[in-house]
Amino acid sequence: KDTAAALAIAKQSMEAKADKVGFERVNPLRMYGAFLAQSRDLDSGLVFLFEALTLSEADTAGIAVEMTQLEIGKSYLAHGKYAEALEWCKRAQPRLESLPFHTSTEDLCECLYESNRGLGNTTEALKYLEKMRELETNKNTAQMTRQLDMISFDKRLVEDSLAHEVELSEEQRSQDLLRNGLIGGGVIFLLVAGGLYSRTRFMKRTNDV
Repeated sequence: KDTAAALAIAKQSMEAKADKVGFERVNPLRMYGAFLAQSRDLDSGLVFLFEALTLSEADTAGIAVEMTQLEIGKSYLAHGKYAEALEWCKRAQPRLESLPFHTSTEDLCECLYESNRGLGNTTEALKYLEKMRELETNKNTAQMTRQLDMISFDKRLVEDSLAHEVELSEEQRSQDLLRNGLIGGGVIFLLVAGGLYSRTRFMKRTNDV
């Protein structure tokens, strides 16, 4: 049921992009073809994948061709056709392996591992198994680095916020001291003025007597 629903959504997306060109057309074609070929009908799915491959050849700068070749290999692999899977994954290998890191690189290694294992090429299969482990380790390290960077950023944010609060508190305290000083000075002035006024009145009364 879930597969049928997902397949229907992928088909709807592909049909909605029927009048598009370039990547906008290739991507939904590849996605639908791969889903159909790997989950249900290999031959019908391959029709869409090979159409996507033909359109991808215009994209010389990107990796659309290699990603489509990889999906063709994965489709053959899903149906136990190891020789065909190995052939198509190897076509995608040079370009995808040159990337620093890409999710397709993991899929490539898995396809090469499973294909070689299915064909009984144990040594080659183990080589790609080790590569898969290496990629997983690198991915985990990258994720940990990002998490540590986020923690460091959050820490700096908190420190800056606290420093700002302290700065505001110091400024507020200075303003309070100044205000209190002015108030105190005013009170003293009033007391002195009041005292002088009272003394003046007292002296005037004395002189009048």
